[in-house]
Amino acid sequence: MKTTLLLLFSFISHVCLAQEFIEQQNSPFDGVRGSAIAFIDVEGDNDQDLIIAGWINDEEFTKETSLYLNDGKGNYTKSFGTPFQGVQFGSIAIADVDGDGDQDVHIAGKTNPTAASASLYINDGNGIFSETNEDVFDKLKGCASSFVDVDGDGDQDFFLAGIKEDFFGIAKLYVNDGNGNFSIKDDSTFYGAVDPALSFADIDGDNDQDLLLTGTHSPASPPFVLSHIYLNDGAGNFSLKENTPFPPCLGGSVTFADIDNDNDKDVLITGYKQDPIEYIADLYRNDGTGNFTLIENPAFQAVSLSSVDFADIDGDNDQDLIISGKNNPTAITRSTRLYTNDGNGNFNTVFNVPFEDVSFSALGFRDVDRDSDPDLVITGWTNDGIGIAKLYLNQSILSSTTQANSMDKFTILNNPVTEQQVQFVFDSDKNRRIHIAILDIYGRTLALSPQEIVSGTNKFSILLPNLPAGSYFARLDNGIQTSVKKFLVQ
Repeated sequence: MKTTLLLLFSFISHVCLAQEFIEQQNSPFDGVRGSAIAFIDVEGDNDQDLIIAGWINDEEFTKETSLYLNDGKGNYTKSFGTPFQGVQFGSIAIADVDGDGDQDVHIAGKTNPTAASASLYINDGNGIFSETNEDVFDKLKGCASSFVDVDGDGDQDFFLAGIKEDFFGIAKLYVNDGNGNFSIKDDSTFYGAVDPALSFADIDGDNDQDLLLTGTHSPASPPFVLSHIYLNDGAGNFSLKENTPFPPCLGGSVTFADIDNDNDKDVLITGYKQDPIEYIADLYRNDGTGNFTLIENPAFQAVSLSSVDFADIDGDNDQDLIISGKNNPTAITRSTRLYTNDGNGNFNTVFNVPFEDVSFSALGFRDVDRDSDPDLVITGWTNDGIGIAKLYLNQSILSSTTQANSMDKFTILNNPVTEQQVQFVFDSDKNRRIHIAILDIYGRTLALSPQEIVSGTNKFSILLPNLPAGSYFARLDNGIQTSVKKFLVQ
């Protein structure tokens, strides 16, 4: 597939916001649907490795869970011989469960039409995993999970919800003894959930982890849909919070983030309500004490079978958002949409993004190439009926400008750069002199090149010093304003 570029420029109060994502070509990822992903540093080398699980594109309907190792620059290699069980409609949770300073993995999900699994894999510190012999975890499909310290003892406990092989839903808390040995907490507080979504956060400012859980409660007769907040007393004892404004829903996601920079956790809920079926993408503002208010009429596409993630994609110190999923209850259509935050929790759609439209999806932002901005992995089921797994590198930057709408058109032709020169096209409405500086990610000047430009289209190139692979910037000054664009050297 041809490299896709997203270039957007907006000028606000003398700041130029440039957003650009480039699809990483020739990635080794197997396309999957019914997917789950998790970023993990398996070897302790401070880069973002990746685990992807799901149903891959083959005639055997194979479930696969694969580990991909990062070289630190966003180039991945598939690791063979891992013991991970292949699952679909599952969950992956990452934590150091035994206090030895490396990251361990829990994987659960559907293994065939009638069977499910749930396994904990312990890391030896070098990225070699072994499955524990404990059979404490319920085997689930259509599940969600999270590691979290619920009792403030400094180790990672575990919460798991989903469908058992007998088709009943459960929601259980497993307490860690500090050495990676788990036991079920004898607590019937939680309603079992089918098609669950869950997330932990300190919603009421008392420095412990509360829980939001959505899904269908079964084996209740008749089953009913729920959206429940459970408040933690600090010792891992939970109680149901009454009179929350959240609509009962299932088949979606719940994600906490501070959208308005007031130091509390707001929440976005996606999924679908029943009787009649209605898709939602509802954003709720927290007052700091755990009371939530729906923000009316956000720009979000309502979705189900969905995945969302928050990250500051453009370096302006607020939480932006991506949402993917099925967007029509009566037709098989999907969407993936990116939204930027104005800092006050007001979101605007970013148009013409290069991302695949997916459902039964999993996605996540992480800085995979160490250039200090969040990149994006998207997996899921496309409108063409196939599973995909794609990496998009974030090339977003902020640069100053002195006058809106006066910048001449400035394009980098060969991005990524594979030779020691950068090629430019510069469209100008008049003769002028410009200056181009090549900078590294720390702002250090590596090369300078003045250029005499005539009215019309100008093509030229700049020789680079012998640069290692990585991210760099071209800063152009035309005497009126400046513009900065990021490029890759491979």
